[in-house]
Amino acid sequence: LCGTCANDDERRAEDGGNPVGTPLAADATHYLVPDADAIAEHVDFLEMPRSATNVIVLGSEVRRVHARGDARLSRRIRDVHNDRRRSVRMFPNEHCAHTSVVAAARGARRRGGGADAP
Repeated sequence: LCGTCANDDERRAEDGGNPVGTPLAADATHYLVPDADAIAEHVDFLEMPRSATNVIVLGSEVRRVHARGDARLSRRIRDVHNDRRRSVRMFPNEHCAHTSVVAAARGARRRGGGADAP
């Protein structure tokens, strides 16, 4: 698990050097990584205090939720992410070769398959 993040460093600087909320536990046995459907269906779980810990929300999944056009749901997700008391972290997976949906689709096309090819 990464101990530092440039995004968190910037937010700490804006907040006078204070920590940016509850970090993900390095000794956790499990991390919750919901997809867009799970986020939309269970946003109330993410909003409950101290219930959702060690949650990693992928940026591509948040974009899929936003694409549904539900402004209220989008606001709720943004509020969960911005609530510094929660252990919910956004991971911009499009910037990481190992988790990028775009990189996976390009690789499938190069191998001769479509975007859904294994």
